[in-house]
Amino acid sequence: MSLKTTAGIGLIFCLFLAMKTNAQEVSSTSEYEVSDEVLKEYIGVYTTADSEGFDVEISLDGESRLMGQPVNKMHPQTILLSRDKDKFELKNTNGIIIQFKRDETGKVTSFTMTQGAKSFIASKKGG
Repeated sequence: MSLKTTAGIGLIFCLFLAMKTNAQEVSSTSEYEVSDEVLKEYIGVYTTADSEGFDVEISLDGESRLMGQPVNKMHPQTILLSRDKDKFELKNTNGIIIQFKRDETGKVTSFTMTQGAKSFIASKKGG
């Protein structure tokens, strides 16, 4: 993937989050059960390889929900609904999926965000 394409995808992430106020509610599919211990493994700052240095913070709120937000806080936090092991859907974004990736030791090292044919990878900082 070219640097120009990756930069564009970083901007698309911002647009995805901005759309959430106008998007339809996600399907009524029940959430996959994920323990607090596993949710804590996803917490951190993830960065894309684009020239903008686009960073996303994944955090845990007080209700044991995973949240995502650009580090520059230009957009509000978005709830990540668990769909499978290491797979989450951004609430109210018409099917945007974050799939966390692990290394051979099981440590979370990155995620791939996908909507339709568009996707980008963000690596965990310090991971």
